[in-house]
Amino acid sequence: MKKILLLLSMLMFIFTATVSAASAVFLKNQWYEPSEGTAEYVRVFTTDNPDYYRYINDRFTFAINLPANFNQAFESTNGDGCVFKDEYGSSFTVSGGHNMGMTLADEYDMDIQNHPSVTYKAKGDDWYVISYLENDRIYYKKCFINGEYWNTWYFDYPSWLADSYNNKCAVIESTFTPGWKSGRAFYW
Repeated sequence: MKKILLLLSMLMFIFTATVSAASAVFLKNQWYEPSEGTAEYVRVFTTDNPDYYRYINDRFTFAINLPANFNQAFESTNGDGCVFKDEYGSSFTVSGGHNMGMTLADEYDMDIQNHPSVTYKAKGDDWYVISYLENDRIYYKKCFINGEYWNTWYFDYPSWLADSYNNKCAVIESTFTPGWKSGRAFYW
C-alpha cells in the first residue's frame, strides 16, 4: 500500500510540475471581429525562459518561441498564422499553408532575386534562411517547405534594435518547428 501511495504521489508531482511548467497566456487578438469568426484571444504558453512565449498554431501545428514583449497579437480568421508586434514597431509573423507545387529551390531563388541586399543566407534539405537590410529595417526569414505544406517565420525590426534582436534570431530560429516535424496532428 505504501508503494502505491508513493507511486501516486510521484505521479501527481510529475503531472503538476508538467502542467505548471507551461501556463497558457491569452493575448487580445487585435483583429477580433465577432461577426467574422475571429478568435478573441491568441493563446501562447510560458517557457522556461521568462523572456519568451511559445506559440503553437492549431491549424498547421508549427510551433515557435517569440519574445514576450511582442504582446500585440493579430491572428488571421482562417487560423493559418499570427502577427505579433512590440512597442517599437517590430513585427514577428508566423504562418503556414498548403503547398501548391512550389519547391524549396524555387522559393529560395525568388527570395534572393527579390531581395538583392541579402547579407545572410543558408539552406537545408527542407528549409532556408535569408536576412537583409532595407530602409533601415532588418528582415529575417526562415521557410520550411515539403511536398504538402510550408511554414514561414518573418522577423523585421528597426536597425537601431540590432544589438538586442540579432541575438534573439538564433534563439528563436532554434525553436521553430514545422508542423510535419512537430508530432502533432493537423486539424484542417
